[in-house]
Amino acid sequence: MPQLIRDVQLTLWGSEVTLPAGTAVHLVKGADGIKGDLYAVTSVPLLVKLTGNAHDPKYRYAFVDHADVGE
Repeated sequence: MPQLIRDVQLTLWGSEVTLPAGTAVHLVKGADGIKGDLYAVTSVPLLVKLTGNAHDPKYRYAFVDHADVGE
């Protein structure tokens, strides 16, 4: 299963968060009309915990760079 190979700092829905290395991600085919396929964080509970936002993680993807993902 793909996962983050390093800690990744992002701004998600107005919150500065650090996604820990080892966080599971999944490929979203055709996620973006320009960038194409993108990786997104799999765990909604983790995103809720990190952001304190119980709404957005359920309905929006949290994308990460391909360079931060390994098998």
